[in-house]
Amino acid sequence: MSALVFIGGGGHGRACLETARSAGLTVAGFVDRDPQADMQGAPWLGDDNWLNEATGGQRFLITVGQVKSAAVRVRLYDQLKALGLPLATLIASTAVVSPSARLGEGSAVLHHALINADADVGANCIINSGALVEHDAVIGAHSHVATGAIVNGGARIGSRCLVGSRAVVLQGVIVADDVVIGAGAVVTADINEAGTWVGVPARRVS
Repeated sequence: MSALVFIGGGGHGRACLETARSAGLTVAGFVDRDPQADMQGAPWLGDDNWLNEATGGQRFLITVGQVKSAAVRVRLYDQLKALGLPLATLIASTAVVSPSARLGEGSAVLHHALINADADVGANCIINSGALVEHDAVIGAHSHVATGAIVNGGARIGSRCLVGSRAVVLQGVIVADDVVIGAGAVVTADINEAGTWVGVPARRVS
């Protein structure tokens, strides 16, 4: 199997690095603007410009985190696609992904996450540690389901969304693109417009 190149040397990069190593995967190194980024001994390969000169035999995973916006992850994904560089999909050894679930290219499923039957996770997503994506749920491309968050059965999360830590999206609820759901929020009804939603039940604050 070809070696992994991580794009992003921050905390999420280190989490993915440990996840890959625990799964026995080979890591070629990381790409970051800071050559001194702490990536636990993984070699620095260069900054974003290095991608323009990358050769074959490697797979790429975007390990820039996503808190307020997916814009950087989307830009890097588009750059990799334009260059024809293959994206990896990372699944932690302790994660459970149903055989009937679909997982898009470039997505990462971290430790103790669960993706249940017939769930559909788009490209370049983060399903973070302890997150739960229930049966028949849909997660749009470039979205992040944060630590301990729950997306219940049949719910649909749009593209470029963040479901914050320990947030809950109830069964069948539909969430528009570009929505941030705050930590601990409970989404009980459809969200039809972009913005930040917090509280129980979730309400728009910006």
